[in-house]
Amino acid sequence: MKSSVFDGKEVLHPRPSTIVAAMYTMRDFDVDLIVMHGPPGCSFKHGRLLEEDGVVVLTSAMGEDNFVFGGEDKLVETIERGIDRFDPDLVGVVGTCASMIIGEDLGSTVEKVDCDVPILTVDVHSGFRDNTTGVKMTLDRALEIGLVGEDEVSRQKEMLEQASIVEKRLGSANDEYIPPSDGDLKLKVCRELVSLIEKGSKGVVVLNAKKETSYIFADVLHAVNQVKEEVNPGSSLINIGNLDSGRGLPRVRENAETVGRQLKEFGVELDFVSGSLDEYPVAGERAKNWILDNHPDYDYIVLLGVPHAVEISDGPVISVTNGPRGVVPLKNDLGHDYVVVEKDLHTKCMGLREIDSSRTGMTLRELLE
Repeated sequence: MKSSVFDGKEVLHPRPSTIVAAMYTMRDFDVDLIVMHGPPGCSFKHGRLLEEDGVVVLTSAMGEDNFVFGGEDKLVETIERGIDRFDPDLVGVVGTCASMIIGEDLGSTVEKVDCDVPILTVDVHSGFRDNTTGVKMTLDRALEIGLVGEDEVSRQKEMLEQASIVEKRLGSANDEYIPPSDGDLKLKVCRELVSLIEKGSKGVVVLNAKKETSYIFADVLHAVNQVKEEVNPGSSLINIGNLDSGRGLPRVRENAETVGRQLKEFGVELDFVSGSLDEYPVAGERAKNWILDNHPDYDYIVLLGVPHAVEISDGPVISVTNGPRGVVPLKNDLGHDYVVVEKDLHTKCMGLREIDSSRTGMTLRELLE
């Protein structure tokens, strides 16, 4: 007899963690030191990645005895030791599933810490359906301690709602199980792209990247422009990017300013700025509308970053994503002709402060030699 446990649609493949989402948001507030109140192995991969991005990540290293008798003293000691050793300007303290299950009260525990450094405490765990909950909780706490204003928090939450909608409609949360895929062979796709440019086809490139991933997706934008200048400088190529540096949390604004400035140094001018790096869920729609209003006669389009937020299928359409589970929806639901995966791109973005090489960009440049 079939169980009724999964009567509703439930995403069964691994999804980003609410705890990790809170930690990345702390990073975007320029937190220097994050203390996780949990077992030493909790979220270890992202803890290491954040350290490569300049944030010290510690754990209170809860053990079996703490699961029974509590770990408040251990948390206070870890925070104080971290402050003494690393001299941070802003500290983040984040909960975990373990601290939630045994009922630890992070707020009252952190009040016992003897220091004058502001502490952003987020009592979170991974039992939420949407990982964006971790971001919202961090924003609410940041508002309480004066790190951000109400207008920015409202804007951030609206973007998070839109991001969840996009993921459930066309992204990695749109079916209960989506198999990961490596996508199309980069060499084949790059040859097709070079061929289109050689023929003089009119192209549009849309950078619709999420935060720090722009450091590598922007390299593809640069490489397409290099190919155009090399093989057919008279052909038409329209550049669009969500690189408005006037909105977002401190780290996000810095990323947009850096990428935009470097593209200019490379000789790449944007014809339309579709939004900021945290507006990727809505910037794709703006880009689509601008294209249809101003360049409906394009012959091919290249979508970089979060392609499923740009609902356009007349093409050929070439997508470049960093999500292996994004390939099937892009092919099946949006009908994109080619989907290229920049595997492990997010990992490579950690610590970057300038545009770095993408595999797709390197392949395009190889074809010029």
